[in-house]
Order: sequence, then C-alpha cells, then structure tokens
Amino acid sequence: ADAAALLLAARRAWSEGTLADVAATRDGITAIGARLPRPDIRWWPAARTASIELAAGRLEAAEAAIERAARLGRELRVVAAAPTARAQQLTMLYLGGTLGTAADALAQFAAAPDAVLGVVAGYGLACVEAGDQDGTAAVARRLAAEPQLLVQAGASWPLTAMCAAEVAVAAGHRPLARSVRASLERFGGTGLALH
Repeated sequence: ADAAALLLAARRAWSEGTLADVAATRDGITAIGARLPRPDIRWWPAARTASIELAAGRLEAAEAAIERAARLGRELRVVAAAPTARAQQLTMLYLGGTLGTAADALAQFAAAPDAVLGVVAGYGLACVEAGDQDGTAAVARRLAAEPQLLVQAGASWPLTAMCAAEVAVAAGHRPLARSVRASLERFGGTGLALH
C-alpha cells in the first residue's frame, strides 16, 4: 500500500510539483525496496532518476542513468524496463536536437511486427527531424490506421501522443491529427501527467 501511494504521489508530483517532489517519491520507493525486494520496486527508482535528469536537462547524467536503469531492469527481468529505456533514449535525443540522426537505426525497430507504438511514433518524429518526407508519411498512415491509437499505445501513450501530433503536422495528415485530438480532447483543461 505504501509503494502504491508513492507511485500515485509521483504522478501527482510530475504534474503539480517540482523535481524535488518527484525525487522525494523516488527516495520513498527506494526505502520500501530495501524491505520489499520486488523487482519492479527495486527498478523503479533507477528509472525515475533517469527521468529526473532528463527533465532537468542534464543530458550526460541522463544518459548514464538510463543505462543504469536499463541494466538493472534486465538483471531483474522487469518487463517495463526496456520500453522505458527506449522512450527515455528517444526523449534524450529529442532534447539534444539529434533525433534525426537516429532515424536509420530506429527504422528496424519500428518495422518489427511487434513494435511498440511509442517507438513507431518516435521513428516518425526522427523522420520529421531528418527531413524524410516519405518516412514521415508512412508512419502517419500506420499510426492513423490504429483504432484507439493512444489506448493501444499503453504506457507509452504520452510519447506516442507528442510524436504522432508532430508527425501529423509535418505530413499534413488530417486523419492522424483527428485521431490524436479525439483521444485527448475529453481531457481538455485537466493536467496530463507525462513521462
């Protein structure tokens, strides 16, 4: 119950608090992990540290923290660790202004039949940044074909929403823009907690 309360408090801290508030929830989870050694509870603070470094714009520290969290997640076999690390790496490239350079590398992940929608959308944004109009248009069509795009994206919905909106604008793809807007419109005027 304490861990669940801190996880919910972390979401609230991201949307209404400061990075110090987020760090306090991370520290609380770390203490719980010492007495309740569940793999996800042990991994979560490492992933949160990477998110804090990204939010603070400390990209070098973020890169090291992302790698530490990903390694710990692999060791503990936490299913969410790999997708979280990929989303954080995409965010780091985006914040550093180098996302376009990753377009070719992301293409293979986005083309996989089991590709996470956040990765597909991230690839689309990389295509936008790289000036690849054909790649951008292909991703826009693929995302627009997903029924309930953001619901299907699962935990990566914030990344998917941001990237898909940029892809829709760059490609001039109205169906994708309508899909993203329809998913978010009912939440207008409320605070959405993002990664």
